[in-house]
Amino acid sequence: MPGASKAEFMENNWKLDQLTIRYAYQDDVPDLESLLGDPDVCEWLWFGPLSPEGVRAYFVPIMRAQAEALSHGALADVVEFVVRKSEDGSFVGHGACVAVDGSPQGIEIGFALRKKYWRQGYGTMLGRFLMAFACLRLRAARVEAGCLAGNVGSERLLLKLGLRKEGIRSGYRVMRGERRDECIFGALREDLDGAGIAAWARMWGI
Repeated sequence: MPGASKAEFMENNWKLDQLTIRYAYQDDVPDLESLLGDPDVCEWLWFGPLSPEGVRAYFVPIMRAQAEALSHGALADVVEFVVRKSEDGSFVGHGACVAVDGSPQGIEIGFALRKKYWRQGYGTMLGRFLMAFACLRLRAARVEAGCLAGNVGSERLLLKLGLRKEGIRSGYRVMRGERRDECIFGALREDLDGAGIAAWARMWGI
């Protein structure tokens, strides 16, 4: 994935207040199994809950590709992060920046938190980190995200991050045998300057 310099890629640990965010590795997969196997966490995730085997089948290749890219001072097309409490390393959740097929310099962000950490401001903190990383480290020309229609909390958060609701893809996702609408949010890089990207980057040391 094009973007920042090799020296910038070597940095792999960002801290703010109670949270530490770093690149994800295979050792983190058991925590992802717990997160994405939780029915409450997956209430609005069209692909979950996942079995441990399903989580490993998806994430292990991503972790391998990420480790290989980082070893060469680069980033893979999927940049996966884990979030932990700074004080004791407790797993909080994960986030990702994903290169969008067919959209040059387009980056999609996504994230999920353990239920015990909901409504504590951590989702906003992680979202701001991902937005700043996408814009400043990955040189995104466009940032986007999606959520199932009806997920009011996610819609509010994505708007708070400076993305605009661009439309609805009718019946785009299949969730437990039922077709569901997906809301699409996005913004061009030049339209995000007023959203606080630079300030968020300074806060996280990006």
